[in-house]
Amino acid sequence: MKKNIKKCLAIGLVSIMSLSMFTGCGTKKENNDKKDDKVKVSKVDIELKDLLSEAAISIADIETVKLGVGGSVKLKYISEDMDMDISGDAKLEGIAAVDEPKFNATGSLNYELGMSGTKLSGDYTLEAYADTLDEEMSIYAKINDEDWMTEAGDVSEYMEEIGYLKENIEELSTMIEEIDFSVLDEYKDYIRLEDKTKIVDGVECYVVSANLNKEQLKELYEEFEGDASEMEEELDTVKDFAITCEFLFDKSNCAPAKFGVDMSMTIEEGDETIEVESLGFEMSLGVNTKDKIKDVPAEAKDNAGPADMNIADILY
Repeated sequence: MKKNIKKCLAIGLVSIMSLSMFTGCGTKKENNDKKDDKVKVSKVDIELKDLLSEAAISIADIETVKLGVGGSVKLKYISEDMDMDISGDAKLEGIAAVDEPKFNATGSLNYELGMSGTKLSGDYTLEAYADTLDEEMSIYAKINDEDWMTEAGDVSEYMEEIGYLKENIEELSTMIEEIDFSVLDEYKDYIRLEDKTKIVDGVECYVVSANLNKEQLKELYEEFEGDASEMEEELDTVKDFAITCEFLFDKSNCAPAKFGVDMSMTIEEGDETIEVESLGFEMSLGVNTKDKIKDVPAEAKDNAGPADMNIADILY
């Protein structure tokens, strides 16, 4: 079982890295798009290489950052000795200023594990705020419907983390600017700019889609790495492999909005089978976002007690 799980992870990582060599960033398909009557889907009026170049310029100078990460999994493990179902998803999203220690964050986690007729499950939510008064930072958090907790935050540590994030974004911008995106014309079978925009959370976005199946993955690996014999051995036990990506860029400024990847496969070896119905990862990025950082709710300030955990470690 451990061997097959390692294969799952290895193949997934290789797939994502193969796409990343010539894409850089992107987004997961959004099923719950919020429609805004004031925003209309339109035909695309930009080429892919120009879109990615503009994206690099748009993130060069940031004032606020909205960052979200999430993942989901749904799989089944079958053998002569045991059947097991695993499903769950997790999400953490925050918005922060880069010039002062103030942020909001929300998160959620739920999971279900079924084995031998027994099911274990859990469901959690997180709401958190931070603000600074007279150089003193206070963090407030609430898990599920429990009481608010508070603790003092380290301003210098927070600003160091934000500075590190800003440096990484700026480095990404510089790296993208140096790429010759005309090379993407050679990979139209794998990555393309869709001919219509898409409304996501009330924002009109350009859509870049990418995909790989088992044979395409081997072809790309051979092109970039040369010898694909080791990968072929790993792929011998893999059936129905597919990986899809969707990258969203805010049409108003070409800034990256979301990136995500979905993967599915079946692995069969001996009497063991792993059916990965879905394995996904999502990251959202808002640069100079219009969203406002909310103040700490009065309820939190008035009722919060001392935290029984290190909130800062959880959040940053």
